[in-house]
Amino acid sequence: MDIVKEILKDNRRESLLEGIEVGREEGREEGRREGRRQERLDLARKLLAEGDTAERVAHLTGLSLAEVASLSPQRK
Repeated sequence: MDIVKEILKDNRRESLLEGIEVGREEGREEGRREGRRQERLDLARKLLAEGDTAERVAHLTGLSLAEVASLSPQRK
């Protein structure tokens, strides 16, 4: 009976360690996604500052027109 308890204990430990690793990988991926989004937003701000239209910026960055419009003050 002790061997069964040890096996169950080992299985729980392995499951816990696997869950921790999965959580870490998900966190890293989320960080990479957020970093890529931040880069697109930074590029959009630069393009708008250079005078590109919101439509062109949206096309080049993959951001929505609404996202691009929210980055700059009202443009004439």
